[in-house]
Amino acid sequence: MERAAALCDWRPIQLLRPFVHLDKAILPAGLRAGVPFHLTWTCYQGGRLHCGKCGACHERKDAFAKHRLTDPVEYEP
Repeated sequence: MERAAALCDWRPIQLLRPFVHLDKAILPAGLRAGVPFHLTWTCYQGGRLHCGKCGACHERKDAFAKHRLTDPVEYEP
């Protein structure tokens, strides 16, 4: 992505991604930091609710389950 961004501009662009090496296990750090997870959007779809079926939704569900937490967002039935 950084290489693609560099092609689109004459100035050097650096893409910072400090959490890219982490999976959704970053969830506890977000909780400690007070992230309002009920306001976050993870789904690849653009609906009113999370689809619950795409890869991002599966990862999110797995992360909350792994930490025995209830995901505060609504999913499509």
